Amino acid sequence: MHEKNTFTGGINTISCSPDGRFYIINGSDGAVILWDVETRKEIARFYGVQKMRGCVCSRDARKIVALDQGGQFYLLALEKDSN
Repeated sequence: MHEKNTFTGGINTISCSPDGRFYIINGSDGAVILWDVETRKEIARFYGVQKMRGCVCSRDARKIVALDQGGQFYLLALEKDSN
């Protein structure tokens, strides 16, 4: 089954969070995209000052570190569901 993604262009890098709940995608449009594995939907999208070059999820799946083309790092905090 092919499902249309919600980001334009393509994928530069993709990784799965250590807990298996999310894909962390670096889209060719320069965004970091958080994708829910279970619902198959985009949860969040982040753009830096310049196009993002890569990203990685922390071992506890609570943070994403991303790097843009200008060499600036971003630390993105993921909030856990309170339910």
